[in-house]
Amino acid sequence: MCRIFGYFNAAVTPHELRTVAALQRHGGPDGTGTGREPGWGLGNNRLAVVDLDGGEQPYGAGGRVRVVFNGEIYNHEELRRRLQARGHVIPDRCDGSVLPALYLEYGEDFTEQLDGMYAVAVLDGRGAVPKLLLATDHAGMKPLYLRWEAAGRSLRFSSELPALLGFGGVGGRMRESALDAYLATRTPFGTGTVYEDVEVLEPGTTWVCELGGVPRTRRRAAEVEALGGGGDGHVAGRLRELLREEVGRLLVADVPVALITSGGLDSSLVTALA
Repeated sequence: MCRIFGYFNAAVTPHELRTVAALQRHGGPDGTGTGREPGWGLGNNRLAVVDLDGGEQPYGAGGRVRVVFNGEIYNHEELRRRLQARGHVIPDRCDGSVLPALYLEYGEDFTEQLDGMYAVAVLDGRGAVPKLLLATDHAGMKPLYLRWEAAGRSLRFSSELPALLGFGGVGGRMRESALDAYLATRTPFGTGTVYEDVEVLEPGTTWVCELGGVPRTRRRAAEVEALGGGGDGHVAGRLRELLREEVGRLLVADVPVALITSGGLDSSLVTALA
């Protein structure tokens, strides 16, 4: 999909922003957009999948709410109809274009309306001081790497760890325990990374901070549908319906869709349903 990056209450040069964008361009080669005002900056590398001519980020240009987004929102058509019925203007068909209006309508709880995989950054400039909100999906499909400096109450973030190092002063100290864990298991654990000053935002988490303030976070409970009851036939039928519905959502695109299959049960089933 795309990649996002930005900073909050930090001294960042335009050259640093260009460096970070270039380091993740492989994840979004179709366009780069940035927005900056005193104290903050947002950026995006776009991979155009839906509405190839629209979807310019940051979304909400010209308004007091700006959004950058990485991922895919499966229920964006339903959200668009609901928001337009409430008077919001959605500029194009891109799935992420619903996000500024959705935030204006539901505030910090806007993620409760989303069905998809995503990492989102929202800059709300309507108050006395700007507020930044970061959010990740429940499965952590789209990570966000953070460098929070408590002394200066400043933040830098990006979708990829190597890109985050494009900001000056990030990643200076190795976290030996994390390096040992990665070399032993090939898997990172928890929110730690191989750098002492870099964390990854937990899945299903909303991070909120006002400029110059202290961040607060909350975990969102995932909604899980119980398939039990009604016998094996009912469970199998409902599971088949859910799989068809979800695979169908993944096939919505304005570009050719490809599937990668290992030959195992899960990827073969997805391929057959597609």
